[in-house]
This record gives sequence, C-alpha cells and structure tokens, in this order.
Amino acid sequence: MSFQKFEPRAPSAQTAVDVFAGKWASDLSRVMAVANSGGADLFVSDPRPKWAAEAFGKGTGRLDGMRVLELGPLEGGHSYQLEKLGAAAVVAIDTNTEAYLKCLIVKEVLGLTRCEFRLGDALEYMKTTADRYDVVFCSGLLYHMKNPIELIKACCDVGNRCFVWSHYYNEASGNNGGQRMPRHVTEDGFETTYHELESQDQGAGTDLGGHEGAGGWMGQEEIFACFRHFGLDEIQVFEDAPLHPNGAAMSFAASRRWAETFVRVTAPPKHR
Repeated sequence: MSFQKFEPRAPSAQTAVDVFAGKWASDLSRVMAVANSGGADLFVSDPRPKWAAEAFGKGTGRLDGMRVLELGPLEGGHSYQLEKLGAAAVVAIDTNTEAYLKCLIVKEVLGLTRCEFRLGDALEYMKTTADRYDVVFCSGLLYHMKNPIELIKACCDVGNRCFVWSHYYNEASGNNGGQRMPRHVTEDGFETTYHELESQDQGAGTDLGGHEGAGGWMGQEEIFACFRHFGLDEIQVFEDAPLHPNGAAMSFAASRRWAETFVRVTAPPKHR
C-alpha cells in the first residue's frame, strides 16, 4: 500500500477520497460530492441495515437506543446507514487495514458521531470482551471463516440479536462458488458438515474479503440450526438468492426469544 506523501490541492472530500483513488468499492457520490469512487450502492439503496432495523426495531423500523457491533464494515456504508437508523453506538471492527482507513475517511467526511471504527480481528474481540450488544450486524463475513461455528457461537455470546448476510452451500442448485469437498466437524456440541474448496492454495483472502481466504460453507438449514444451538432460536429470513452469481446467498435475522431479559439482567458492565 502506497500513498501520495503530500497533497497540493485545498482540503476537500475529494482529496480525502483520492487517497484510495481507484480502490473504492462503494459509490460515495450517493452521500458526498465526490467523483471516481466505486459502483456498489452500499450507503443508500442497500436494504440490509433496514432489514436489521425492521427485524429488531419493535415495529418502528429503527434501531433507536441500540448498541450495534458490526463485523467487517468494509468502507462504512452499512455503518452510515445504521447510524441514520438511530443506533446509539456502532462499534465496527475490520481486520483489513485498507478497509479500516477508508472507514476513517468516511467517518470524517460525513461527520459520523456514533460510529467507532476499530482495526483488528472481530472474532478475537468477541471471544475476549465483556461488552454486550443489542445487535450484531454480520454482513459478508461468515462464509469467509474456516470455522464458521466459532463465529456463530461468538455472535450469540455477545448479543441477543444478529443480522446476517452470507453465502451458503446449496447442494440442490450446485451454486457453491466453486467445487467443494465435505468435511464433518463437531464443535461445542454442534455437528455439521463444512464444504471446503478442493484447492488447498486459497491465498490469504481477497482485497475485500477475510484474511482466512475461502472458508467452509455450511448449508442454509445447518446455519439456522447452529444459531438455535447457541441460543438465538428465532429466525426470520429476508432474502434467499440461491442463484446469486457468487454462490447461493441469504439475509436473515436471528434473535433470542427472551432478548430483553438477557441483556439487561445478565450482561456484565461495559469496559474497554
């Protein structure tokens, strides 16, 4: 990663965005007066944050007063929407250094005041933190994990509600992002099958993906069963796209049946 050391132009949103010229995935022109960003409309039209608010907003379609843990914010598009939907705080963690710096640019240019971006491994954070969250927002991370059960358990440990967008293994359609081999696993009392790419040379992830590379995909019902096993027993599916061009994909919300009691009675005090 290399940067232009000095910027001769007057400060502007454009000079900040141009630090990563040609490397943005998101269409930033939807929320700021800039050119030459990406094409993905993650800041305005992407429905996933709104679906999370619909699932968990108690009929309001908003997240007012809720603390959200976002796993893998990419460039801050979903973070921006979560703040606009009323979240009291959004703690967004990304292991990708470039994504983290892009999020800081977005935070500064858009003046986000309730989003806190952190650089590091979100799973390691969840495994060690005493913090608890009203909502875990997990979009685009689960299918990168070599051990997805571990991530699901961690999400269930830190909160009562989890919104997920992920690819999944679809035997019926054969649309699985490549040729995969099954491997039976048992983790924390849950048994399932991971479907892993045949090639062992999967690299260290992609520019936009996780550092673990291509992960072990689980079937749709197995993912739901795993969330139920670890306590988030109510599942609401918002989107099922078995023919998604990169492999079958879905959006769903998982929640604990007695969510209010769990957070307010048993959660330890917040600390940093």
